[in-house]
Amino acid sequence: MLRLIRYFLAGIGFPLSIYQKITEINDLKTIVMPGRQINVGGQTLHAHVVGQGQSTIVFDSGLGSFSLDWIHIQEQLKDQAVTVSYDRAGYGWSQKSKRNKWSGEIVEDLRQKTRIITYILRDLIL
Repeated sequence: MLRLIRYFLAGIGFPLSIYQKITEINDLKTIVMPGRQINVGGQTLHAHVVGQGQSTIVFDSGLGSFSLDWIHIQEQLKDQAVTVSYDRAGYGWSQKSKRNKWSGEIVEDLRQKTRIITYILRDLIL
């Protein structure tokens, strides 16, 4: 019985995940990219910076989402803090990673994002 439930869920989930990816690709073609693309280690990554203030808030998207998920929150916080949202490699407007995605690669990806944020903030501070 448990095996039947797994097959049923996989049969529903797989087509829905394909549909989600197709609609995401189509949406990205029609939406104007907020922010800018930055070259980090030979890879183009997207970051969106909004606001001003003493504090900096960095938004990281997970579960296959990307920086647009934070755009309304960034708009609400723009008077209190500098907010940075970014797209992980292969999501949103960031270039797909040429490396495999295992835990060590994900950690390295986050280190690259830290470099992006430092680069962006250097522009803002100077």
